[in-house]
Amino acid sequence: RHIGNWINPVFARDVRSRMLGQASNFVRAFYGVLIFSLAVTIYAVLRTEAEIVDSVRVVMIASQVILIGLLAPALTSPAISRERERRTLDLLRLTRMGASTLVLGIWYYALLVSLCILVAALPMWLVVYQMQRIPPEALARAVAVVLSALVCGTTLGLLASSLVRRPGAATGIGYTLTLAVLFGTLVPVVLDETLSASARAWLLSLNPIVAAVHAVSLSLFRNLLDRTAWLNAVAFLLGLTLLSLAGAIGRTWYLFRSR
Repeated sequence: RHIGNWINPVFARDVRSRMLGQASNFVRAFYGVLIFSLAVTIYAVLRTEAEIVDSVRVVMIASQVILIGLLAPALTSPAISRERERRTLDLLRLTRMGASTLVLGIWYYALLVSLCILVAALPMWLVVYQMQRIPPEALARAVAVVLSALVCGTTLGLLASSLVRRPGAATGIGYTLTLAVLFGTLVPVVLDETLSASARAWLLSLNPIVAAVHAVSLSLFRNLLDRTAWLNAVAFLLGLTLLSLAGAIGRTWYLFRSR
């Protein structure tokens, strides 16, 4: 079918050529996450002790963030650098499409693929809600933190892709930035003796795993973090999202303008 006027043309291109052209890889990733989700669900049903309940929450949320850290850079990091390596960026400059259209189209595609794969983890979220009846607002806070980590990881990959010409180098930079943001704030756990309690609590509140677990856990981090820890994580991740997205668009605009 023809691409509608309201559809981003880069997004439509990637959906038709990348997602549908590599459907087997997409289905493998979806089923892999689904099988892991069902395995954790079955284990949680068989073991209902309080310690096991919190362990399941940690495993479930950590697996989501780790999946984002592994998936997001691979989807966005090679995108703009691949256009530069293949010299198709010069052809795109001849069209009416601007830098923001190119960057946002790639970003929309990465969000679509990531969300489709994360849907396979829905059984784990249902188990977290059913075990000891976590309030819906607490579950919504954890979901907000995970989704904020997702959009942050994809935009960091876009920023890395706009900085270098080679897709391999861009992927390496994208993984470095994403893993540093998602897991670098766990350093306070290692530097437990060198930081004050307030500084350690503030840094831990920026970590998506800690903030999401704190939102749904009955005991973990209760005496260390405030109830608003999830807001700190969301604000931190969304702030980085805006900065990296603006940086990627600005750098791509410069590439469009350069001769």
